[in-house]
Amino acid sequence: MAHAADMNSARLTKIDIATANMEAMVKFYTEVFGLTFAEAVFDQHKHYHCKLGELEFGLAPNEPAQVSAKAEGVHQFHLRLANLDALIARAKKWGIDATANHGEVFLCDPDGHPWMISSDSR
Repeated sequence: MAHAADMNSARLTKIDIATANMEAMVKFYTEVFGLTFAEAVFDQHKHYHCKLGELEFGLAPNEPAQVSAKAEGVHQFHLRLANLDALIARAKKWGIDATANHGEVFLCDPDGHPWMISSDSR
C-alpha cells in the first residue's frame, strides 16, 4: 500500500473518456474547448488524443474500453484557463448555458461528463 508521502509526488498524466457518441464528443471538445485532436486507429476503432495543458487527453469508443453505454459514475473534471471568457463564448454557440459565477463556469459534454472551469486569475 502506498503511503501518503508517496502520493505527494504523484502526477495525473492522462485522462481517457470512453464514449458511444464519438462524433459529437470530438466536435464538442474541438469547438468548445478549442482542442486539436490526432486520430489513431487501434483494433479497428478510432481513438482521438491531444494535449490539454500538460495532460494527455483522449476519447475512446466504449466497446474496446470495456465500458457500457449505460455506465454511470460520479466524477467531475476541474480545469483552469487563462481565457475563460473565450470558452464561455464558444459554449454559448453550442446552446450551453455557460454563465460565470465567481470566476467559474459549470458545463457538461454531450455524454454528460461535468466540467468545472475557472479562470487562472481567480
